[in-house]
Amino acid sequence: MTRKLQFILTALLLMVGVTSAWADDPVNLLSATNLSISAKQSGTELDDSNKDLNKGTLTLKSLAASELTLKFDFDAIDIDASKCYVILETNTGVINTGGTFKARNITIDSYLFDSGNGADKSTTTSSSHNVILLNPMGKNAATISSVSTQMLAYYASNIENVEMKLTSIGFNVPISSTGDLVIYRIGLYNIAEIESLYSNPAMRFKNNNSHSLYLEFGGNANQVKVNNNTITLTHAESAVFLKSMGSLPDTYTLVDVRGITFSDTEAPFKKDMMTNLSNVNKILVGTGVYNHFPTNNTNVYLLGSKHYAYKDGSLTVSNKQDGTTNTYYNYTRNFKAGYNSCVLPFDVTISELPTGLSAWVFGSATTEGVVTFTPASTTLSAGTPCIIKADEAGLYLIPAASTPNVIAFPTNYYATSASNNIKFVGSFVNEVPGGDCTNYGITTDGTKFAKMANTMTNYYRAFISDQRTGSGTGYAPAYLNVNFGGITGISDIEMKQNVMENDNAPIYNLNGVRMNADNLPKGIYIKNGKKFVIK
Repeated sequence: MTRKLQFILTALLLMVGVTSAWADDPVNLLSATNLSISAKQSGTELDDSNKDLNKGTLTLKSLAASELTLKFDFDAIDIDASKCYVILETNTGVINTGGTFKARNITIDSYLFDSGNGADKSTTTSSSHNVILLNPMGKNAATISSVSTQMLAYYASNIENVEMKLTSIGFNVPISSTGDLVIYRIGLYNIAEIESLYSNPAMRFKNNNSHSLYLEFGGNANQVKVNNNTITLTHAESAVFLKSMGSLPDTYTLVDVRGITFSDTEAPFKKDMMTNLSNVNKILVGTGVYNHFPTNNTNVYLLGSKHYAYKDGSLTVSNKQDGTTNTYYNYTRNFKAGYNSCVLPFDVTISELPTGLSAWVFGSATTEGVVTFTPASTTLSAGTPCIIKADEAGLYLIPAASTPNVIAFPTNYYATSASNNIKFVGSFVNEVPGGDCTNYGITTDGTKFAKMANTMTNYYRAFISDQRTGSGTGYAPAYLNVNFGGITGISDIEMKQNVMENDNAPIYNLNGVRMNADNLPKGIYIKNGKKFVIK
């Protein structure tokens, strides 16, 4: 059988169901469906007699000592935004591992990412094979149009997308001596997958004149580390970088991203970029950017600082300490778009709230049940119940003031002073509130207050406590209306709720004064918690 016919038959045999495994396990693209291979030296295509693809291993025969250009095309394979690193695994002795490698002809979702520039690389040996790791994330500072920059931007725009389609990959390889090159593996992988393939490979991307990212992982340290030399990343790049680790095994004890700083003034992330690092024992984040990384991961440390990280849903304080120079407190929570009740055990500087959040505090209540909230100013003191309005849903980290007062053991209710037997109560407990009163909490959609009945409070939440009946006044609370900032606020927001629907409910003007329903002049009024107009 001629080598050409053998190559064609082998390629046909490889057309059976290999792409389905990619979503769960790393796959050697030499086993991809409908694989075609282009291999050139000095601009001349190697003929079929020089290519031997057999059982997922490609042999390129009788190569000369010059640059080899490779391109692999195949049926579309699903990838996600964690697969940033290109592996080329070969035999030893033919490749110049100290030469310039280029990641090229990477096609994802029909977009071609190509560059003639050298790629950041690392080399290790596994089972007498060379494992060349090309880093498209290498931030080649010399060439803005590099494959690194292009892929980073596209990956960032698809950070949540698990259905990007990879259809080609290629690279330029420096061949140092004549002979046969055997390729055992090519593909795009994340760090966790590389670690599982090669059992703690000691990989390192060095910081040099044209590359600003210094990354090392594997080896005896069992860690992923950005070199302590400060590097500058955009939010998009740091998001992809964190994603590119994949789900590291629990043998990895440290992820060190202290060296990251941001090159712009972007707002903090509104999603957890560290969910895939749940098995890691310690994540080191720089104190200058920690508030840009809201996370529910409890293993976050700030170097040289005590770090008290309050996480939503649990009263336990995470005391992560790497030193005693400074002390930081913060609270992380998924806020709904709209209105969210909140109480925190430390002082908050209002001007330092994340962009898109505003805080409102209890102002007053009338005997008729009109409750007014006003904007918080300057400092929100520890234990002050408030309402946090979020312009959009997302995960937010609220930092404490620089020198905050702190409630050391927040295990109780913290209430405002009563106004006409109505008060606002912050909760550091998880129970059904007792007492001779009616309690109202914000609904799960963040649009209104509703009677709590036997609903349990949660940590870091707040509720309205209506004691008008329990106070002995004899007033039956048929109506409760919530407004923000008086007339201006009530015309701007929709968070109003009649707590007892009643066709004969009283009517109020915008100042909360009860009106005679039979003689209403022109104006705007409130009934059953809704505005209506008399013209």
